[in-house]
Amino acid sequence: MKISDGNYNPKKISEKVEVFGNNSVGAFGAGNSKSGYIFKASDVLLGNKSFTNELVMTGSSNLLGNSFLKNFVFVLDWVSHKIYLKQIRNSSSELESFGFGYRFIDNKPAVVYVFQEENFPLKVGDSILSINNIDLDNLDHETACHYFLIE
Repeated sequence: MKISDGNYNPKKISEKVEVFGNNSVGAFGAGNSKSGYIFKASDVLLGNKSFTNELVMTGSSNLLGNSFLKNFVFVLDWVSHKIYLKQIRNSSSELESFGFGYRFIDNKPAVVYVFQEENFPLKVGDSILSINNIDLDNLDHETACHYFLIE
């Protein structure tokens, strides 16, 4: 779940992680890298439904992503501008990260966002050559899709 920077008040959130980069891609591609935050919201109201302890990221727009929607069967009503949700599983939102996120760009995994910590060794744009002794430097399209799907 992502909220626009204008809807975020850092003084009201005690526990947050500062990040830099771009952690989402839309129909028109990825936006520019920028600073933001990841935090757990105690209560998020969408329409008439309240969600508790959801992970929320700040950004340039308000978005519901795949990690949120995977817990629902949903219908998008384009005419009425509504989303109908039926919860099919209840999974807790936990921030599980090594301090960075990556995305495949031209069949190569690249760092797209990092936690803003002093002396963090990775930077946005760095190439990921291998993970757990699996060479990721020379992937064809089919192999890149395989690793993208198990990400």
